[in-house]
Amino acid sequence: TPDNRFLYVPCVKEFNAIYQYSFDGQTGDVQPLEPFDAKPPHMFGPRHIAYHPHLPFVYFSNEQQLGVSAYRIEKNGQLADLQHATTIPRRGPYTAGVRGMHASDAAVTPDGKFLFLALRDFVGDEDSVFIFRVAEDGRLSLVSRKRVGDIPWCLRVSPSGSHLLVSESRDKTLAVLPIQHDGSLGDAVRMDWGAEVRNMVVQPLARE
Repeated sequence: TPDNRFLYVPCVKEFNAIYQYSFDGQTGDVQPLEPFDAKPPHMFGPRHIAYHPHLPFVYFSNEQQLGVSAYRIEKNGQLADLQHATTIPRRGPYTAGVRGMHASDAAVTPDGKFLFLALRDFVGDEDSVFIFRVAEDGRLSLVSRKRVGDIPWCLRVSPSGSHLLVSESRDKTLAVLPIQHDGSLGDAVRMDWGAEVRNMVVQPLARE
């Protein structure tokens, strides 16, 4: 967590769980909380994590449900579910081991006003980034949808909050999209990576 006190591990696939730990920032010690599992809804598939930058909220992309779940971080580290937001309906029921549509990464802007959620479509052309507005109580409301390249895997927001970076893994490209004042995304500028990149780190430049 941003305050360096707790740690959460989502578990997807056949057995859905969100494991909760206390974290000691001085020693690195990790201890399970009680209860250990926050018990996300069955067949939602929590996968990626995005923390609110300054309020006690955390968001998990739901790979199987094609949405995102909002949780409040209580003072003792336990997660209290606030909302389970969806994007678009599945074409058919989720089947383990069968590739179709899956939610992937999530990212929150540095000011905490917007959340982005990627949707990968392995067998069609629904690949998109969905934009949600984040309220003061941590809840989400869908703003818009932006079609992107094939299999958006990783999302990162630039340190200034001005652009969203999307690894379009099957296209082997990096897309950089401007973030508008209302959270919507402008047209992308693309760079050919020549590799199926699935993760990336954004580091602010040091200023003299």
